[in-house]
Amino acid sequence: MLIANVDGQVHTSCDEWRTLLSRQLTSPVQFLDATLALPDSVTTTIEMPPAGTLTGLTKRIRTFDHQFAPASVAELRGIDV
Repeated sequence: MLIANVDGQVHTSCDEWRTLLSRQLTSPVQFLDATLALPDSVTTTIEMPPAGTLTGLTKRIRTFDHQFAPASVAELRGIDV
């Protein structure tokens, strides 16, 4: 399952993604909608380093059991989920 930042919707078709890719680069990010589109089964988030901003925003939108915001790739390698 992939959620497009451009519309915050789940898209499963390869043809849809071909069309969405250019919009992903040129359109505003719909972060709220994309975060809310995550199924309840998603309990952990990992923000890619350098991290912190998106994890802070996500905490204001919904609760996850675990959230990781590593400052470096070395810290990313140390995450065990």
